[in-house]
Amino acid sequence: MCGVRRLDSKQSPLRRVTIVAAVLLGFASGCATDEEHHFPNDEIWESAHFRYHTRSGETGACKAVLQQLERHFELMHAYLGFPWPRDGKVDYYKFLDLSDYQNNAECPAQSGSCTDGSSVFSYYTLMEHELIHAYLAPMGYPPRFFMEGAAVALACEQPYVTLGKVASWRDVVALPPSDRTGVFIEGPWFVGYLLYRYGPELFISLYDRLNNELASADQIAATFELVYGETLDDVWNAAYEYDGRVRCVTLSACNGLPLLLDGSSQSIGMACDGSDNTRTFQLNTETDVVMSQVDVDYYAPVPCDRDLYFAAEGDPVGDTSHGTVASMAPGNYFVGAEFRESGTLGLRALATKALVLNCNQVQTIELDSPEFLGRRDMSVTIPNDGNSWFVKLHVPSNREFWWPKAASNEVEQCVSCADPPDCQSFTGDPQLDPGGNVILRLTPAAPGWDYVMYEFGFKNI
Repeated sequence: MCGVRRLDSKQSPLRRVTIVAAVLLGFASGCATDEEHHFPNDEIWESAHFRYHTRSGETGACKAVLQQLERHFELMHAYLGFPWPRDGKVDYYKFLDLSDYQNNAECPAQSGSCTDGSSVFSYYTLMEHELIHAYLAPMGYPPRFFMEGAAVALACEQPYVTLGKVASWRDVVALPPSDRTGVFIEGPWFVGYLLYRYGPELFISLYDRLNNELASADQIAATFELVYGETLDDVWNAAYEYDGRVRCVTLSACNGLPLLLDGSSQSIGMACDGSDNTRTFQLNTETDVVMSQVDVDYYAPVPCDRDLYFAAEGDPVGDTSHGTVASMAPGNYFVGAEFRESGTLGLRALATKALVLNCNQVQTIELDSPEFLGRRDMSVTIPNDGNSWFVKLHVPSNREFWWPKAASNEVEQCVSCADPPDCQSFTGDPQLDPGGNVILRLTPAAPGWDYVMYEFGFKNI
């Protein structure tokens, strides 16, 4: 089999020189034994850094994927500066579907892809997570906390990681590989912080030096202090004090295909070359955006600029019954599908502000617009800045508006926009005026640095 070993399986550590030699041997061999493992090998598309193996019945991927793979390699190599063997190539084995993958990939059960050295096995057209593993494999195998942390953070699979009470790093890095908490939550959170705060050069040095995947906590601490010149305890605590929500590295995600902001249905995760795994858009001014999804769950738009707040909570905007109105700052954003799903979504920039601080300036959001037709829920997302925000909703006569799914002291109904506005909490469903409108005042109970989402329900009568 190509490469050295599965990154997803726990095996005895090897000396770095042995690992590199084995990886180089895999590069040189060209995986001559592919057929005996029944890996995809009917057709091989080749570029400077990749061999893409497919079956004769492949329809989900096309040869243009090589361009996207090379783009990804160059972006990551320029950013990380990882060493790469001369003439080395990643072997990417693209299985037809989940069934083909499960029957033939020889990867861990319940997985959708895996790596073995610098070989990738997946039924996804372009899986960034495994590509990160493949790029870094020639340097060896540090503890999985750092391996998976790097792959998740650099592939931007989780726009940010939300932590409650942070655990001790000694407890987290000592967790067994089967415990996904430390590996896939604290791992990307801490790696994301290291990359943002100190840059990629020091992290790559740590990754290269810490090449014993079973290293003890004391070994990890000593290597970390040697590279960073600070104790792991101090940096770990500083990371939590800085931000309990550390973002992913958006370098690749923010290079996706542009999204139109006209509300039209557009693909995500459907292109045969993997070019629409993430989609991007630019806002030149503060804008309210209506977001809808047809058949895919997606992450709320994530700003490419780290200094910008999120447009919505970092969880997926919602299921396919959901439509969202969000107030967003100027800047570049990307949208990614949850769990690498594929489907369609739409975004529409409103011509005028619908979420405002002044009740007298409130504009109407029509709940019979295409974004909300056939939906059973909607949400409104506002900055969690301590201010009260006003929104006016027009409910068609054939729909019933439900009590909001939020604490009553955060949502009030306004019967007048006089100075001051006449707004009060209510029980039961809000009362519509004769024109079918309702004005709501939204006041976050616990102001913070991010945004707050309020959910409402409605149904056809």
